[in-house]
Amino acid sequence: MENPDSPGDEITIDPIPVPRVVSAIAGRVRRVRLAAGGRRLTWRAWLLAAIAAVAVIGALKLAGVIWTSGPPSWAPALGSGVTVTQPGQVAPGHGSPGAAVAGALAALSAKDPVAFCDYAYVGPVARCAAQLSQAPRNQLPYSVSVKIGYVATDGTRALVGVTGKICSPGSRPECSTNTDPAAIFSAGDTFATLWTRPVNPNSSNAYSLLPCVEVGGKWYVGTGTAG
Repeated sequence: MENPDSPGDEITIDPIPVPRVVSAIAGRVRRVRLAAGGRRLTWRAWLLAAIAAVAVIGALKLAGVIWTSGPPSWAPALGSGVTVTQPGQVAPGHGSPGAAVAGALAALSAKDPVAFCDYAYVGPVARCAAQLSQAPRNQLPYSVSVKIGYVATDGTRALVGVTGKICSPGSRPECSTNTDPAAIFSAGDTFATLWTRPVNPNSSNAYSLLPCVEVGGKWYVGTGTAG
């Protein structure tokens, strides 16, 4: 059965919009000054402008748009238009590639097939959950102390790195462990090259970048081909 939400046209993501931050802050200051009748800003007006600046910058830092120490040296090699997001704790959800991965891994660790299938772009949730439910619970994959690493986004596709352990009972070795949030990314390959081999072909359970796709405004784990 074909998934009704097939990936749409790719969108272009602009480079890190630091100038927009400056414009937003300056605009807030101008609005406060106009509200004061064009006179010199009072301490209250400056406080309001400062709060606005902190809010804007804080939100962009959380989104991985503003770098605290500059983007990594390997980021330009990914290609024009590719956005790189810093590592960090991400809450499960569909609002970003990292959130989708966090949700999928949390669902696996909770042995919740329905929740996992809601984050995986593999076909209808009911069919996916039914297939996973046939496997013994102690044979389902799980994760240990996983955090989202660097994320590279190119339009409606993304590659997500993680640190920690992802385990698949029955495999040898059972777990793949990674401590470097820039692993694989730091080799300097383009996004297009990495996308063609997000899963390591040399081992059934080696560390790999996790592919994600945006479908209908939501991010899912997968390559965009529904089964």
